[in-house]
Order: sequence, then structure tokens, then C-alpha cells
Amino acid sequence: MKVVLYYMKDTSEDNAKANKKTATIALIQRGSEIARGVAICSVKDQFKYRGYLSGRNLALNRALKALNNERISGEIRRPDAIELLEKCGCEFCNHKVRYMPDLTDFEKQRLESAKNIEDEGWESLEDYIEDLTFEIDEEAA
Repeated sequence: MKVVLYYMKDTSEDNAKANKKTATIALIQRGSEIARGVAICSVKDQFKYRGYLSGRNLALNRALKALNNERISGEIRRPDAIELLEKCGCEFCNHKVRYMPDLTDFEKQRLESAKNIEDEGWESLEDYIEDLTFEIDEEAA
């Protein structure tokens, strides 16, 4: 199983100085199956979430949900979220949970070069996510 996490930023002039992440995107590949999970930052977000609520864990859990349920859900309809995704070039992210998405060239390259999490010492994706949660809790302490 391969996991890729990446972040998109709104680089428009009004947000460039803030240098805030706009979206966290997780890809999970299990054999020939691929899933994408998306977490979008809100203007109300505090950028040091703890544990499960971090963008990366939310995106990973959404991708896992897509993979396990073989479904697409969570259409993104919030106007400010759509605008942010467009500003950072994420027009392809129209659902928070997507099974078998059409991958961008960037995503294809990232998955191709990603290592299997099993080869990196994790027994399951759940263990991987749990370790990320632990890292965030340690950072926040």
C-alpha cells in the first residue's frame, strides 16, 4: 500500500504573505485501487489542530473511507472552499472522498515514486495514521 500526502496553497497576492495551506490531499493506493481524500482549510480554522482533526489525518481518513467503501461522497459546495481550490489549482478536487479518481500528472508521479508503507515499518494504514496523530500531539505539547 502506498500513501502520498501533499498540500496546496493559495498563492494569490492577497494570501501570499500568510503562506497558509489551503488544502491537504491524501492519496492511497492498494494494488490497482486508488482513493483520494481532501481536507480544506476554512478561514475559521486554527492552524495547530491536535490529533485526528489535523488536515493530514482528516484527508487520510477520507481517502481510507473512499477505499474501504468504494465510493465518492462529500461534494464540495461551500463557495469560499471552491474559490480557494480554484486559486491554488485544485479544480480537480470536487469531492472530499473519491474512489478511483482521475489523477493529475503530479499525483501519478508522486504515487509512482512513493514507498510501500509496509516496507517502511507500518503493518497497516491505521497504524500509519495513528503514528501521525501521535506526532501532532507531541508537536502541540
